[in-house]
Amino acid sequence: AFDVIMSNPPYVCTAEIPRLSKEVRREPYLALDGGADGLVLIRRIIAGAPQFLRPGGTLLLEIDPRQTAAVRQPLTAAGFTGIETFCDLAGRERIIQGILNFPAAAASL
Repeated sequence: AFDVIMSNPPYVCTAEIPRLSKEVRREPYLALDGGADGLVLIRRIIAGAPQFLRPGGTLLLEIDPRQTAAVRQPLTAAGFTGIETFCDLAGRERIIQGILNFPAAAASL
């Protein structure tokens, strides 16, 4: 089990990839393509993270600032609390954090 999992998964919507700058499009396609809504791998990471995080562990994900609201829901559904975002140097919400809730049994100890 881990205390922290941090990921910069592919989060660009498939349809937006051709409109990215040339510099960004030099990245491998798999490093960019997050599926139709950009959240395919993000949802998988969120769903799987509780198996690998200790209770109270932190999940940090890089996201597109437009995805903030859409990422909060699966984090909450997977048992994460303390959900907050952190801005990049341009002031855009770029990192989202969730803290895995302690299981009820462990919390009562």
